[in-house]
Amino acid sequence: MSYAVVWFKRDLRLHDHAALVDAAAHRPMLCLYVIEPSLWAPPDAARQHDEFFGGAVMSEVAMRLPNLLHQYAKQLAAQDSASASQPHASTLNLASFPEGFRALVIGASGGIGQAFVQVLQTHPRCGTVVGLHRHSEPRLDLDDEASIASAADALRGGENGEIGGSGKFHLIIHAAGVLHTADFSPEKKMGDLSYAQLEATFRVNTFGPALVLRHFCPLLEPQRGVLAVLSAKVGSIEDNRLGGWYSYRASKAALNMMLKTAAIEVKRSNPHAVLVSLHPGTVNTGLSKPFKGEQIGRAAPDAVADMLGVLNRLAAADSGGFFAYSGQRLPW
Repeated sequence: MSYAVVWFKRDLRLHDHAALVDAAAHRPMLCLYVIEPSLWAPPDAARQHDEFFGGAVMSEVAMRLPNLLHQYAKQLAAQDSASASQPHASTLNLASFPEGFRALVIGASGGIGQAFVQVLQTHPRCGTVVGLHRHSEPRLDLDDEASIASAADALRGGENGEIGGSGKFHLIIHAAGVLHTADFSPEKKMGDLSYAQLEATFRVNTFGPALVLRHFCPLLEPQRGVLAVLSAKVGSIEDNRLGGWYSYRASKAALNMMLKTAAIEVKRSNPHAVLVSLHPGTVNTGLSKPFKGEQIGRAAPDAVADMLGVLNRLAAADSGGFFAYSGQRLPW
C-alpha cells in the first residue's frame, strides 16, 4: 500500500476531506497528513489556507508513522506551551485604542477570560486591566444580581475607586458562559429539555450578561468605548442547520437580542460607543473539551488575539453587530 506524506503548516492529525478544510482555520502549527492517493487529494480550499511544503509517496511510511507521530506531537505540545506563555501581544495591533487604554474583563477566571487578561496585560498599549469573577475583589457572580451592581459601583468610584482609575473603560469584555456542567450536557433532542437546565443556562448566558449591560455600559469611555459579549455562532437562528443544543442556542440568541437592543439605546447617549456580540470559534478550553476542543480548538491566546484584532477595526457604525473571530459579520 502506498501513502502520500503531505506537510502543512497546521495541526497534526489524520483528517478526512471535510475535517482538513475545517482544520485549516485553526492553529497555525506544523502538521503531518497521511493520505492514500488513490482515494483522496488535498482540496483546493486547504491549499488556500495552508502553505504547502511538498510531499512524497512511500510504501514504508506505515512503519515509520508511529515514530513520526510521536516526534511531532511532542513538537506541537512545545509550541502550544510557548504560545500560551507568549500570547502575541507584541504583534497585535490595537492602534484604535489610545495609549494607556483601560480594559475590563468579566469572567476572568475562565479559559478565554484568563487569556484576555494575559494578552492585554502584556500589550504595550494597554495601561490597566481589571479582571472580575466570582472570587475577585470586587466580586462579580452572574447568578447574584446585587454583586453585578456592586462591582460596577466599585469600579465607578463608589467603593475602592482606585481599581478602575477614572472609572471609565475603553474596552469591556464579557467572557463568561456555560455550555455544560456536572449536572447537564447540551440537549440532543426535545425529550432532553428540562426547566432546570433551561433556567441554569439562561441565568449565566443571558440574564447575567443583560445585567452586565445595564450596569457596565455607563462605564464606557465616551470617545472610544467598546463592549463585547462572547456569544456563539450556534446562537444564529438563520444559521441553525443541525438542531440540538436547545438551551445553549436559545440563550445565545437571546443574548444577541439583548446586545442589539442595548446598542440602540446606548447610541443615544454615547454615539461613539461600540457594542457587539463576538463568536470566538472553537477554543481549547474546558467549555469545549467534551466536544473535541483539544483536537480541533485553537489555543485561547490565539483566539483572543483574533478577537481583539476584530474589535480594533470596529467603528461606531458597527455597533449592534454580530461578528466572528475572523471579522466576518454573522447572521442573526
